[in-house]
Amino acid sequence: HLRRRLRVRRWQRSVQAELERIAATHGAPEDAPSLAAAISGLLRRASRLLDAGAPSLRGEAWLAFLDSKMHGDGFSNGPGRVILDGPYRREIAIDAEALLDLTRRWLATALSRQVHRA
Repeated sequence: HLRRRLRVRRWQRSVQAELERIAATHGAPEDAPSLAAAISGLLRRASRLLDAGAPSLRGEAWLAFLDSKMHGDGFSNGPGRVILDGPYRREIAIDAEALLDLTRRWLATALSRQVHRA
């Protein structure tokens, strides 16, 4: 039990460190599509720990899954909505800080629940 809990915490720290690397690498406004794509990929990998089928969700179902782990609507109706089509656009205007903050909160909330279940 303790080994599993330690492994989950180590993985959680790794995911959070990856988010900070994404923020440093893709923080420029002209790099918004790359930021949206990187965050989307990170969230899909992290969601696998919570539900094996989550990474295969698409569209509104994917956003609803993310929102359900935070009990809010930051992905369906907030800055997180950009992860649906932002990675596929050549140019988009996003609030990078709001998206990063939402992602940080999602990781902290969703993954902390996983640590407690481990």
